[in-house]
Amino acid sequence: MSGNPAPSIWSIKPKKKKNLGSPISSADTNNSNANPKKRGYDALTKSEKNDDAYIKNESEDDDIDPDLEDMFGLGIAAQSNKDEAQRQLEKKNKRALSRALKIEEEANSDQPRKKTRVRPAPALKSTLTRSEGLALETSTETINIAMRRFSENAHTAVDVTNLRECVQKLPFIPADSIMVLSKKTLDALSKLVRAGNALRIPQDIILEAQSLRNKWQRSVFDKAVMRGIASSSTINRDMVRGKIIKRTSGWRLEENYLHKVEPLVIGHNGLTVGDWWPLQICAMRDGAHGEMEAGISGNKEYGCISVVMSHGYSKDEDYGDRVLYCGTVGVPVKGTGTSVPSGGTKLLQTSLANGTPVRLLRSTKSKKHSAYAPSAGIRYDGLYVVTAYEILDEATQMYRFTMDRQPNQPAMRYEGPGVKPNVYDLREWNKLKDMMKGER
Repeated sequence: MSGNPAPSIWSIKPKKKKNLGSPISSADTNNSNANPKKRGYDALTKSEKNDDAYIKNESEDDDIDPDLEDMFGLGIAAQSNKDEAQRQLEKKNKRALSRALKIEEEANSDQPRKKTRVRPAPALKSTLTRSEGLALETSTETINIAMRRFSENAHTAVDVTNLRECVQKLPFIPADSIMVLSKKTLDALSKLVRAGNALRIPQDIILEAQSLRNKWQRSVFDKAVMRGIASSSTINRDMVRGKIIKRTSGWRLEENYLHKVEPLVIGHNGLTVGDWWPLQICAMRDGAHGEMEAGISGNKEYGCISVVMSHGYSKDEDYGDRVLYCGTVGVPVKGTGTSVPSGGTKLLQTSLANGTPVRLLRSTKSKKHSAYAPSAGIRYDGLYVVTAYEILDEATQMYRFTMDRQPNQPAMRYEGPGVKPNVYDLREWNKLKDMMKGER
């Protein structure tokens, strides 16, 4: 064979590897911010140390994120970010254009628009027990059955009695907003109020249903007669012997009670004839009267808005549709021996001049002198108008006002099967009084 002999494997020298940088040290391995690309980049640039411009740019761009610095230079990284932002903007514009075209297509289409399925909100749960819910359901059925028989003119005295007992007991059955809707008790009361007169249902039953419906519509579901009322007591002790000299108890409105009604409103103010309360402060809570103890309530602009007839003066006279109501004793003027009309008397004079109606409430304190007074507590008997007055005593400026009941109002509920308070009102009030006696 001619030519050069084949080289021996021992004569072949390995190729020299390019130096791409120092190997990764253990310190770099532990450092989470170590960047292999950055180390390769530094190795390649060692041969370009004479490039002053590049070294200058590298020293001035210290604030650039190291992740954006790749081996192709900073300019390409910046251009890449700019291209990415442009792509995101194009996608956003494309989606907006697609939505606009879809809306326009649906508007021009004759086919009905497809409804979007909405996931229902989680159902709220009632806090009532099963037996309490069953009581509401039974009351609903009783009202519906009675109304059906009244509409068919097939009702009997038993149906009337059952319906009256149902609406009288219903305010003392525990209820909440969820259960009165699910059991349709509120709907049954509303139908009774709307159609009661047309079906010739007794008026006291309609008023009882209307009073409870109004309360539920204001989200008042507390069945306690003293709701929103707190007791306040003062004890005076003998500091030497430690004995109690005098114990004074009273009532006050709770500051955080959410359902207090403003009393300085002319007219019924959401009340129904026959509404009853055990104490005057309860009537104040529900907007019937504006004073906790005084019998005359109002302001200078409207005059008297409500009065409580409790026969505080012996000259008060009660004839039902007409009452003779005394103002308060006048205020003495110093050094003159004369008096001027009191604030309450001036309010009644303003009502006489304005002709505004006055809510009249009767207290059980007047039952010794009046046949129309309730057996307990205080009852709302409708609107009266001040028509005249007379001066009983010039020296004390004692006035007596004539007040006539406005026509076309429900009858006063002072007697009969629809009397207020009814047996269920008195039962709850007596329970509460017994409880308060036990606390003492």
